[in-house]
Amino acid sequence: MKAARRIEPSYEALAARLAEAQEENTRLRGENERLTQERGAREAAAEEARLELGTFFALVAHQLKSPLLPLEVSLMTIARALERGTNVPPDTFPRTMRQARRLGRLIDALLVDLPRIEDGSLRVAALSFDLREPVRRAVGEAKLMLESRTFTLHEPAAPLLVRGDPERVEQIVASLVENAVKYSPPEAPIGVRVISEDRANAIVVVEDRGIGIPARELGQVFTKFYRGSNAPSYLYRGLGVGLYLAHHLATLCRGRLSVESVEGQGTICRLCIPLDA
Repeated sequence: MKAARRIEPSYEALAARLAEAQEENTRLRGENERLTQERGAREAAAEEARLELGTFFALVAHQLKSPLLPLEVSLMTIARALERGTNVPPDTFPRTMRQARRLGRLIDALLVDLPRIEDGSLRVAALSFDLREPVRRAVGEAKLMLESRTFTLHEPAAPLLVRGDPERVEQIVASLVENAVKYSPPEAPIGVRVISEDRANAIVVVEDRGIGIPARELGQVFTKFYRGSNAPSYLYRGLGVGLYLAHHLATLCRGRLSVESVEGQGTICRLCIPLDA
């Protein structure tokens, strides 16, 4: 029986198989490069997130310590008075309560409101109220906490009825006033005005004569963790979430928040709230 004759592949067939192998090799190299780049991007993103989280918790710790120190001082004053059997200074208890409330608001803003804004679950009330009231409370609290600072409040004589969440409006105004204080010299006054813009809206204006915001950065002021390049962290402490939260709260209240600023001259923040129809 004759053996089957071996058929050698032609040169054209070998060339075609070689071209296919080279094409597959090129494809696999490209796929490998893509996967390597994706892994590098994921690792970089994870490292950035880790650093951002670490920075966030470090700043949160600092922010929480700030109101704890005066609270501790007030409690020590009470403790010493009780030990000695002397009268507690009359302003100690109100001051302690204000400091405790401030700490509670800070915890709520950082650990409750911020996550809910991120996941879209934060809800606000839609009530009719006199805009002057929450603004008075915010400015009054600032005056009590910062007796050395000068605050001016101008408001209409008659009630200015708007629709929204009065507690959130107070929170927004308090945040704007706090920012104004933080970025202004001690002798500079903080001005707050409540005005009727038109037949549809009312406005709360908070104005300072502080360091201002660089013009090139005005578009970033409502970005989470934004801090002005002219506000070094060793001089101006903060998380950079105040305006971020205020902006989102204003939007939830069907209002809007805007900022005008000139570096070296000061900042004007305007909170616009719809009138109660």
